Amino acid sequence: MGSVVRMEFTDNAVQEIRMTEFSERYFKVAYEVMRTEPAHRATTINGEISLQRISTTEGTFIKWTTDFSNDVDAQIMEDQKFKKLDWFQDMQATLLKK
Repeated sequence: MGSVVRMEFTDNAVQEIRMTEFSERYFKVAYEVMRTEPAHRATTINGEISLQRISTTEGTFIKWTTDFSNDVDAQIMEDQKFKKLDWFQDMQATLLKK
């Protein structure tokens, strides 16, 4: 825990995130955004990605939640939404290649 990961997005934005939780038992990871380029005004952004088995199809449901500090504005929340959509599309494309 405490590792910092650099994520680069298609809009050339960069986020450095610090891993705060990793659970093999509950199939989840949690993180906090440490720095962004371009910089934003939100004090804190914390996220969690969890996996849940779908027993009827043997598939996996991916849940990604984000908690923002009270000083976040709609633009930052919308930007995070589109970054998640990009990530899900990349993940799907990667999995379909296999």
